[in-house]
Amino acid sequence: MLLAGAALAFALALRVVYGEKASISTLAFAGGLVLLALEAVFSAQGLAANTHEQTLKWYSWRFLPLAFIPAVWLIFAVTYARGNYQQFWKRWRLVIAALAIVTPAVVILFWKYIFDETLGQWRLGYAGRIAHVCVVLGATGVLMNIERTFHASVGLMRWRLKFMVIGLAALFLTRIYTSTQVLIFSSVSSSFDIYNAAALIICVVLGFVSLSRAQGFMLDLYPSPTLVYRSFAVLLIGGYLLAVGFLADAVRYMGGSTSFPFQAFLLLIGLVGLGLLVVSDRVRLWLKRFVSTHLRRPVHDVRKVWRTFSETTAGQVDETELCRASVKWIAQTFDTLSVTIWLVPPQGGQLMFGASTSVSEDQAAELVQSNEGIAAALEKLREHPASIDIDASKEPWVETVRAWHPAKFSHGGNRICVPVLSAGDLTAVMMLGDRVAGVPFSAEELDLLKCIADQTAGDLVRLRLSHRLAEAKEIQAFQTMATFFVHDLKNTASTLSLLVQNLRDHFDRPEFREDAVRALSKSVGRINDLISRLGSLRQEFHMNPTPAQLHEIVGAALKDFDGLADTVLIKSLRPTPRALLDAEQMQRVIVNLVLNAKEAVKGAGEIHVETEPQERYAVLTVRDNGCGMSPDFIKRQLFRPFQTTKVKGIGIGMFHTKMIVEAHAGRIQVESLEGHGTTFRVLLPLAGGEI
Repeated sequence: MLLAGAALAFALALRVVYGEKASISTLAFAGGLVLLALEAVFSAQGLAANTHEQTLKWYSWRFLPLAFIPAVWLIFAVTYARGNYQQFWKRWRLVIAALAIVTPAVVILFWKYIFDETLGQWRLGYAGRIAHVCVVLGATGVLMNIERTFHASVGLMRWRLKFMVIGLAALFLTRIYTSTQVLIFSSVSSSFDIYNAAALIICVVLGFVSLSRAQGFMLDLYPSPTLVYRSFAVLLIGGYLLAVGFLADAVRYMGGSTSFPFQAFLLLIGLVGLGLLVVSDRVRLWLKRFVSTHLRRPVHDVRKVWRTFSETTAGQVDETELCRASVKWIAQTFDTLSVTIWLVPPQGGQLMFGASTSVSEDQAAELVQSNEGIAAALEKLREHPASIDIDASKEPWVETVRAWHPAKFSHGGNRICVPVLSAGDLTAVMMLGDRVAGVPFSAEELDLLKCIADQTAGDLVRLRLSHRLAEAKEIQAFQTMATFFVHDLKNTASTLSLLVQNLRDHFDRPEFREDAVRALSKSVGRINDLISRLGSLRQEFHMNPTPAQLHEIVGAALKDFDGLADTVLIKSLRPTPRALLDAEQMQRVIVNLVLNAKEAVKGAGEIHVETEPQERYAVLTVRDNGCGMSPDFIKRQLFRPFQTTKVKGIGIGMFHTKMIVEAHAGRIQVESLEGHGTTFRVLLPLAGGEI
């Protein structure tokens, strides 16, 4: 039996390696089977040995593949059939790493302590006991993960992987049984090897069946990594270990019994059988119908159904996640293996795959691509709000709808199509089929499905409107940020325009040409900076303040305005103590204020720029004798974006200026009188100062 189990395990490993697409789960599955096969071969050699020394040697070699079994199979359990396995990998990676390091290290480094010959022929040493403890821990982790995967599956997906789960459960529950027995008695028995071999054969046979059902490893489930629920695997293992503990105490109290391992094995088989009954779809359906028939209750408690459906879908913020949650809930509530939701784009076009318990995304793409008459069928569904039995209907267009939901079982009953309508607009198509035991849908259930479809339509419309609102806000934010850049470009263009105006009058002066080259270089640098910042529009506004003196920054910024035509620029830059300033951003403030003043005086007038210390502040003052502003404009519009009195203005300069000043923990004051001019005062706290 041991060699037969090893041969079957090798065969299944080859089938997976050469017949499936390479992935973490397929490689871990094949590697785990090879390790189990090697362990069975070594055990068989040990049983066939003629001497005690040979037996001990082969059983010691058996611990080499055994040391890697917990980690490899836990890797498989964490990744099998999970589209979001990366999230579970993060939660289990430390456990996997510990099992992958500790167990082989103990076996290899303490090889001579696997068996303790001073205690007898079959007594285990502490290294062997530690290895079996790791096997129990790893097997428990495997059972917890495959249980979670099983909970996440519904409908046809559950039907496909059910045999794989049952086979793995039988294998690792048997492993827990044999390892706990070895730990209790500190010895190895040939009967334990037979149990392990039988479990391996069962697991391999069920694995072949599952692969044929699932068409390989083509399963794509999304268990919730944060879902908290009672783990039946942990309860089962805990109950078994507790019962075995009481049984061992009872046997010890009664003087011992040679049948104790057999009793423990029967207990394990009983618990496994109970577990299979609990997860059986047919048993659950039978219980539900028994209650409905004999206790005179409806099949579904409408209040409970509606509450659970609302709780399941209320928190979904994505159409795909909403569809996944809905098909899973519908499949569980109506005992239906195949549930699919197709999304109808609001702007028209190709039918989109939402989610399914029986169809993968690749299969869905093929169904839509090879299907003709989709537009006509969708138009008919808009006119037909009631549920449709697509197997009983003789309408020509229904043939197109049938192709969207292939039947998997001949005895699964008729398929149902439920249009998902919102205000007469078709938002999705819900399809159900392959009901457990082929039970037809009652009128009560069809009405309930229509209500669920209406609720789903409302959820889809809500999500689509939310996404459109989010996109509109993103576009608005983009436009706002783009306006900032346009304003900076406008200021740069104004600086260059001033330079061009002065070229005719001052080109012959060497010092002017030097200033002109410097101004051109600075403008080019500013344009390049704007271009680089275009690539990070989504980033927040950041300041890089360093200790600096305000009058030096102002002096550097005003060099671009030397030689203004028809405008007198009067500078009075008194030294100021150091303040925490972003020189580049503050130069933008100065340029904004001076350009605004120049436009206010309309080319003929005076602009005064002053800096001075004042108590805890460094103060910048920009004063002109231009047109001035009304009190109402200052109060309501001056610092708001896109508000301007200029013919060619875009109304962003003062908003940008105020934003920069406030980012420096400063404030800006305005005094203006229409027809007499305006004064801006920028107060910036000194280093260590507060406003």
